[in-house]
Amino acid sequence: GCGLGACLGCVLPKRGEDGYLRVCYDGPVFDAEKVAV
Repeated sequence: GCGLGACLGCVLPKRGEDGYLRVCYDGPVFDAEKVAV
């Protein structure tokens, strides 16, 4: 992966809204309420 969020290879869907969270940029630790599982 790129490690910068540009390739979107590490994305997780957001809960309750459109879009994605990038593990390499927004994470790697997330509040479970923000991620759609």
